[in-house]
Amino acid sequence: CARCHTRGWSYFDPTNGRLPPPYPPGSGGFGPSLRDGSTLVQFPGRAGRERMYEWIAVGAPVNRPYGVQGVSSGAMPHFGRILTKAQIDAIIDYERRL
Repeated sequence: CARCHTRGWSYFDPTNGRLPPPYPPGSGGFGPSLRDGSTLVQFPGRAGRERMYEWIAVGAPVNRPYGVQGVSSGAMPHFGRILTKAQIDAIIDYERRL
């Protein structure tokens, strides 16, 4: 998630002291910020948590809405075939606390 959702993460190398550290996790970059309750706004309430799971696991076709205000650009990879339900649930729990 950090590679797209944290500014500076894509070039960050902890062994290279000349590079600046990335911004706070989930602060936005290529993908939108996940901080300050933004996932709770985009996917509110209990139903929102279920919709967030669908977004991460399956996604939405290009130019189709997701969440409250999102419109899929097709850039977000989806992880339903890579991660288990428990792993995706852990991501959701983490992001909803940022």
